Amino acid sequence: MGAEIKTETPVTSLITDEAGKVIGVVAQDGSQTINVKANLCVVLGTGGFDHNPAMLAAHQAIPVYVTNAVIGCTGDGQIMAGAIGADMANMDTNWGLPSFYPEPFDPHAEAFYDMVFPDWGIARAGAGSIVVNKRGKRFANEASSYAVFNRAYGNYATDTLEYLNIPAVFICDDNYAKSGPLQGQGSLDNPIPDNYFQADTLREIADHFGIDAAGLEAEVSAFNKNAATGVDIDFQRGEKQGDLAIGAYRPYFSELENPVLAPLDTPPFYASLYVPGTCGTNGGIKTNEFAQALNTRGEVIEGLYAVGNCSASITGGQYCGAGMTVGAGAVMSWVAIRKVLGLM
Repeated sequence: MGAEIKTETPVTSLITDEAGKVIGVVAQDGSQTINVKANLCVVLGTGGFDHNPAMLAAHQAIPVYVTNAVIGCTGDGQIMAGAIGADMANMDTNWGLPSFYPEPFDPHAEAFYDMVFPDWGIARAGAGSIVVNKRGKRFANEASSYAVFNRAYGNYATDTLEYLNIPAVFICDDNYAKSGPLQGQGSLDNPIPDNYFQADTLREIADHFGIDAAGLEAEVSAFNKNAATGVDIDFQRGEKQGDLAIGAYRPYFSELENPVLAPLDTPPFYASLYVPGTCGTNGGIKTNEFAQALNTRGEVIEGLYAVGNCSASITGGQYCGAGMTVGAGAVMSWVAIRKVLGLM
């Protein structure tokens, strides 16, 4: 349609007139700074801020250690809009995605980009596996959706003054390991990935990861008794259709009463650090129903629209399901342009 697409030309700020209307942008085109006039409006679609460590530290409610959001998500849209008075919302939440993690664990480490470690639930929900905290206790339904499970990391221990569930440890037995490849293994013919620690006993795993050994052994003993009956009395794993849909991706024994629940009792055992991650932050520029940016008084900033993960999520930080970010981004982009053209 005759549009000019300029790659490697980052926009650095917004240009406003005396009335505060956005009329263009400042961009860096190679060594040259250019001003680009907006004939109708500016639409920001710059993504989240997963790769801006300062913004993550300032805004996220719990730490983020792994993300598969594209490396260009550095909060540019939020920063530029904030500079002209745009309001922000949901800056403390994200599209949570728990992730495996290589040793050693550094609680102060910045989030790194990865497409292998994040677990959409297929690994975590598999029968014959659990996720425990440093006291050896399970703290969530392992078969819950990734965004839901990720929220469980936020429990702050008031006695020891720490995030009790960070880092967590994923543990599975040999039955699990033989039922399908471990996360990052690719196929059963490949070596066990480096991030897994293999041991013949749970106590060895506890000692290796600094977990309370007695707590872990007691937890697994109680878990196994319940798992043998197909019932998880603590977190109701497998009682929701969503649990079964997530866990069904991993093949296991057909005779199980609960497809996502089995005792953890066949050595050797395999364990890996398991930490909070994200497939995108979902906080940003506050908008109205037409994707128009709002200032801190709730007033429309004329000429400025925001869509996708640079805008505050239309679901208020809740994840409705896979693909909803694409859906919301596409729909709100369509709404924005129809508004600009006077069709709404």
